[in-house]
Amino acid sequence: MRYKLHLLLFFQLKKYKFDLQKAVNTPVNAIAPTSGAHLRDKLTRICALIAGQPVDSGNKKVTSRDHPAGALFCKNLFANKIVVSAFFFCTILLGPRSNSSACVVVVV
Repeated sequence: MRYKLHLLLFFQLKKYKFDLQKAVNTPVNAIAPTSGAHLRDKLTRICALIAGQPVDSGNKKVTSRDHPAGALFCKNLFANKIVVSAFFFCTILLGPRSNSSACVVVVV
């Protein structure tokens, strides 16, 4: 919670925070049951961002190392998106008694 406050207090970091959100949300939202390589690519992008390596976010590269709380912010956002997505897939799309599995659940 402290890292969120730290990022939110600095108005000049608003664009940086948006770029980090975009870098996390884009791969998570693109997870689909296409292939194992597709899923691996999305997970690799998220892991690279959390590790502080530069990743593509739109037309530019962004890294979580530009701010001390950047990696923690990305981890929290990724965890939140995955849990919400897994809950949505398991309870709403698949039904409570389904034996099927969703790609997002595999990531969790």
